[in-house]
Amino acid sequence: MVLKRTKIKKVTLEKKSTRGKIVSDILNRIMSYESGEMIDDNEVFALFQELVNTGLAWKLQGHYGRQAKALIEQGYVVEVDNNAES
Repeated sequence: MVLKRTKIKKVTLEKKSTRGKIVSDILNRIMSYESGEMIDDNEVFALFQELVNTGLAWKLQGHYGRQAKALIEQGYVVEVDNNAES
């Protein structure tokens, strides 16, 4: 049996998400957060607010959902209804 070589399209991180944000920006900020490079609490709050706004906080690993919930309860992040029509 001879296998046919097929070309696989390269997926770049510059692909825009459905909400118009650049995916690479969010990924870079998540990597910064996970590596401990985010030393400013306001940066962390802004990251988690964006994760909540986009619904990613509930789709990523459990830590993000738990941390988002804690920040919502503490008043640092505002909960949004991702199912509401715009």
